[in-house]
Amino acid sequence: MGDPVSAFALVSMAGGALNAVGSQYSAQGEAEAQEFNAKVADRNAALTREAADYNAMLLERQSRKIIGSIRANAGASGGSGADGSLFDILADSARAAEMDRQQTLYQGELRALGYEDSARLSRMGAKSAKTAGMFGSISSLITGFSGGMKLAAIGGSEASAGAPIAT
Repeated sequence: MGDPVSAFALVSMAGGALNAVGSQYSAQGEAEAQEFNAKVADRNAALTREAADYNAMLLERQSRKIIGSIRANAGASGGSGADGSLFDILADSARAAEMDRQQTLYQGELRALGYEDSARLSRMGAKSAKTAGMFGSISSLITGFSGGMKLAAIGGSEASAGAPIAT
């Protein structure tokens, strides 16, 4: 294997091996990035739900204050909770406050679901990157090995063993 063709065959095989290793490292880096993105999206989903819960609690607290203020003002002006119009106002205010609270929770849940979908897609991307890296490595090994074998076959044939090259 001291002839130049054999040396080129070895170089071709080594190049295929290096490409295979490079494919694996590249795929690993892509997969790690996708996993990181998934973790960030999971964290964002949890934080979004927490924020929606907190905002809903603030709305509920604010609504109780407003309803309490309506009752206090009605009592100061001689009205009572038994008055039809006051009762209607209080009921409407409570309903509106609950709708606002539910809307806040719903919007938070929708944003959280979007983050969870993003996390799932990132995890799928990580899995896909690993698979692509494996196939890229196999392809590089096959290409390098077959190229090396072709060169080795040329170097080992009788035509190339010192015979002049036909032009």
